[in-house]
Amino acid sequence: MKSEAGVLSSFPSVEIKHFKLRVDPKIPGKLATRLQVELERAYSELGKALGAWPSSKVTVVLYSQGRFYEATGSQHWVGGFYDGQIKLPVPVKSDEKDPAFRKLLKVVRHEYAHLLVLGLSAECPMWLNEGIAQYFEASYQKDAVYARLKESREARIPLKKMPSRLGKIDDVELARWVYLQGLGFVEFLVEKYKPFRLRLLLRAIAEEHSAATAFERVYGRSTEDLEKEWWKRIENPDG
Repeated sequence: MKSEAGVLSSFPSVEIKHFKLRVDPKIPGKLATRLQVELERAYSELGKALGAWPSSKVTVVLYSQGRFYEATGSQHWVGGFYDGQIKLPVPVKSDEKDPAFRKLLKVVRHEYAHLLVLGLSAECPMWLNEGIAQYFEASYQKDAVYARLKESREARIPLKKMPSRLGKIDDVELARWVYLQGLGFVEFLVEKYKPFRLRLLLRAIAEEHSAATAFERVYGRSTEDLEKEWWKRIENPDG
């Protein structure tokens, strides 16, 4: 099996306004073009939301779906990732209206959000990073998220005890739960304190080198206090 570098050597390069892409020749041109449009949209919309704009063009690698898992060694449930480059698996047998391709458009926003979050604060806790990325996918339904969180009380993990890296999680269900809690808490923060405070929080984490101190500084409350209110809201959304 070829190394990832060996695989990439056969991918043509494409440059657009804010991105440099390497595109698997197996990917149909229409799909590649649609992904380029979505990348530029993410650059504009998420940049405005987080007040962050990369200083140079972002590298994106578009793999055909099968080649993505072979070249990167990713688990089958991984829908894309950012490791200094945005890497995406494209379902080449789909069209633009196919649910699998529509889902990938959300992954574009998710992975671009990771890039911005890490650019603002490399010390951002993993659960918060994932929560922000999911929030900016704009593909979730709040009521469904809160219902799942409410019905699984035994699975709840205090935020301060969340795993620090996804690489430390071998259990797929645990990984999904960490994502869900992160999304639910970020959604609560945005609803109560408005989206602009997320950018302030990320900058505060970078400056304070402490998420706990940053929450106190930006929200005027401890993470634990905010977390208690959040769980109460989940238990009684109309209370």
